[in-house]
Amino acid sequence: MFYVTEQLFPFPGPSQSSVLSIHPEAFEPLRFERTVVEEGVDVTETTTKLRGFWFDFNSGLSSLPWDILFTVSKSLSIISNPDLSQLTILQNVTNAPVMRVLKTLIIFANKGLTTLPTSVLDKIPGLAAPATAADRTEIHFTGNGNQCDGCGLSPLVNWAKSRPQTTKVALRLTCQSNCADNITGVEQAVGHAYATLTSDFWRTYVEPACNADLTPVACRSVSDPVSASTPSSVSGGPVPSAKLSDQTT
Repeated sequence: MFYVTEQLFPFPGPSQSSVLSIHPEAFEPLRFERTVVEEGVDVTETTTKLRGFWFDFNSGLSSLPWDILFTVSKSLSIISNPDLSQLTILQNVTNAPVMRVLKTLIIFANKGLTTLPTSVLDKIPGLAAPATAADRTEIHFTGNGNQCDGCGLSPLVNWAKSRPQTTKVALRLTCQSNCADNITGVEQAVGHAYATLTSDFWRTYVEPACNADLTPVACRSVSDPVSASTPSSVSGGPVPSAKLSDQTT
């Protein structure tokens, strides 16, 4: 079941759902072109009516096509999906849209997920300055299955290091130690305590040596939700009937 206003919720509440497949162009009908003026010149850009996307408490989907998330403008949440182990861009990466106004990306408690790939991060440039402390691109990658000895966080750290001074970004990262398959690990903060640290911190952060050959395991860091529902899929074509906000980004 979907409910669409300024956000899209692929689950009706805190109980677990079972979306087994998602077509990479499922939410394309929400995209549209508009003309804006930049330095006195009309510029046509592609934008979306979809402000936020929550993909939480779902079982059965192992790979989430990041392509669908290019239709989201402000906020993404991917939380407690026990079978999710991969985020991928299926289309030509060079031609994939850039998420210029994304403010919040939360990826939390997905025990099979160990990294956020560079191909995805390259499409998140960070909000352009001037911006207030609250007006920045913030990524939380915490409570997932990445081991502290592995290199799963390297793409995220490198992303924050490489942001130009004209952008404002922040990261909050954790990893799992004493990790074994389906065994609860010990969660450790990366950087400093559990703070959300800005790019000023990460530019000087020295990442510990990691083992790129470490075999990924699904290290459980939090209790998995236990419930069942009817499997479903999200396919291309019209978005399910719902109220759609007229607001745009």
